[in-house]
Amino acid sequence: RTSINPPLYKKYKILKETHFFTSEDEINKTKLNKLNLKYYNKRVLEFREDYDILLKLNDILRNKDKYTDLSLNELSYEIFGYEKEMSDSDYKVYKIMKKIGLKSEDIGCRLRNNPLLNTIFRGFYENKSRNVLIVENLDTYWTLNRYLRENPSDIDMLVWGCGYDITKNFNGLILYGVNNNDSILYYGDIDLEGVLIFKILKERYSEYNILPCVTLYTMLLKSGKEKGINKSVSQNHRCVEDCDIEYFLKNFSTDDRDVIENVLKNRQYIPQESLNYIKLRGEYIE
Repeated sequence: RTSINPPLYKKYKILKETHFFTSEDEINKTKLNKLNLKYYNKRVLEFREDYDILLKLNDILRNKDKYTDLSLNELSYEIFGYEKEMSDSDYKVYKIMKKIGLKSEDIGCRLRNNPLLNTIFRGFYENKSRNVLIVENLDTYWTLNRYLRENPSDIDMLVWGCGYDITKNFNGLILYGVNNNDSILYYGDIDLEGVLIFKILKERYSEYNILPCVTLYTMLLKSGKEKGINKSVSQNHRCVEDCDIEYFLKNFSTDDRDVIENVLKNRQYIPQESLNYIKLRGEYIE
C-alpha cells in the first residue's frame, strides 16, 4: 500500500531546514558579527531572505572610517544602487535596518541637518576660535544682521535658532566648522522659554562652550524696564527648574540677575523685539 504522505524522517528534514538554523546558517551568522541578530532568532526564513543585505550592512559597519565623508543617501547609492534604500521606510534595506535596530547615526556618515539661516562675517575661517551668536527669533536675526554688518564687532557668525529648532539642528553648525574652541553665545527672549532653550542646548552639546550673550541680554533688559515689564505677561508657562534658572542667571551682574529672576519667577517676559535696530544703533551703545 502506497502512502500519500512522505516518510516521517523526510517530514522532519523539511521542517528542520525550514524552521531551524542549519550549520550553514550558523556559519553565515558568524559573518555578521557587527549586527544585533536577536530579531531573527525565531525567523529563519526571514534571515535567509535578508542575508545578502545583512552582509552588506555588516561590511559597512566594519569599514565605518571609509564613509565619514558621505551622507546616508550617498552611501546608500554606493552600496545598494539607490539613494533612498537606507533612509526611506518604503524600501527593503531601511526595513531590515529597523529589524536589527541599526540607526543612521550608528553608521558614522556625514551629519545630515536642515539648512541654517546664518551670516558668516569676514575672517571666520581664518580664526582659530570664533564667537558664534545664536538668536531665538527671526526679526531679531535680521536686526542684528544689519547692525553687525554696519558696525565692527567680535561676532564671527550669526545664526537664526528658530526657537527650539536649534536644539535639534545644532549639528548644522558643526558642518560649517564650528568646534569646541569656539564660543557659542545664545540670545533669546527673557522668559522661561528662552531659559529652557538655553538649558537644552547646553545639556545636549555639553562639549561646546555655550553661554548666554550677556551684552545683548543686558541691553534687552534695559529696554524692557523702560517699556514696563509688568504689562508683558508670557503666554507660555513651561516648567523650568530653579537650578536651571540659577545656572542661567549666574552669568549676570547682581543687579541684573535680581531683575531677570523676578521676571522669570513671575512668568513675565521681555521679547527680543523690544531691542530693535533703532535702539541698537542709538542710545543703547555705550
